[in-house]
Amino acid sequence: MPRWDSVLDAAQSGSDTALAKFISAVENDDWGALSELGRRISAADPDVVSTRIGITGAAGAGKSTLVSALASTWPGHTRVGAVAVDPSSELTGGALLGDRFRLYDHDQEPGHSDRARRLYLRSVAARGSQGAMSRHLGAIVSAFENIALDPVIVETAGAGQGDIGVREIVDCLVLVLNPDSGDVIQMLKAGLMEWADLFVVNKSDRPGAKEFAAQLRGVVARQGARHGIPPGRRVHSVQARNPDTPEMHGLVQALRDWPVQTAMTRQESWTRTVERLVLQSLVENVENSARAQHDWMPAIEACAAGKQDPDDVVREVLSRITEGRGVEA
Repeated sequence: MPRWDSVLDAAQSGSDTALAKFISAVENDDWGALSELGRRISAADPDVVSTRIGITGAAGAGKSTLVSALASTWPGHTRVGAVAVDPSSELTGGALLGDRFRLYDHDQEPGHSDRARRLYLRSVAARGSQGAMSRHLGAIVSAFENIALDPVIVETAGAGQGDIGVREIVDCLVLVLNPDSGDVIQMLKAGLMEWADLFVVNKSDRPGAKEFAAQLRGVVARQGARHGIPPGRRVHSVQARNPDTPEMHGLVQALRDWPVQTAMTRQESWTRTVERLVLQSLVENVENSARAQHDWMPAIEACAAGKQDPDDVVREVLSRITEGRGVEA
């Protein structure tokens, strides 16, 4: 069994191999690795936090390109950590690594040769987790923060209701749109706009981009006034493919200046992460135990026929589980 303190020491010294090994252990529910990470977080300075940024948006909006642009324009010498939640392969359950190909292809462009060295990217599969988010996402973010990657960026798989779960992990959620996104009112119906903190209109050189951004600003302002959302939500128009511009630097500054009072400490973030992992493990254990009940199908069939209440079935199965009857070891 690996000594996870040594592995994390190596990762903190810059070993990508050690960091990849540790994240793989986290994804495989290695509680020894998670316990070592928790020990380090408990001993860390609570006032030292990384900027945690969520990037969400529909396919083709330019999320991956924006992550790459942020990595190249973020000031200072810290290394940037990014974790991309990819759709899961139906065959293997693993992540489809489209973002990795896209980001590293972009690294070859003139003027961006140092991006591959500065950006550490990890793709993870949603694997059917509730909310379309990997169940281990919070732990991976905490691991990145523990070895001083800053900022830590989380890119979601898409722009549906399931991606809202990232809001519990990051301090600032960015919704990426482009002039081809359609009617802003339709986006309101999708439910994501009320969760986003900042809005980025990417591909701002396209026809209709200025009109789209103006409409978006109006909707954001009215929505904020109607629902009492605190000020600070802004619309930024950028060309992520051309990051060295005043507009992109303005977005970076807005992310760096995001109110620090909303930021979670490392310990708070880790406590939430462990809570989610324990609850998800509990749900899985209960489900597996329930399925091991060989005689519960008659009750299910009676419930389906309207002859028995669902509450009665639940209470009966839970009673058997807690009493240890009819459960396979």
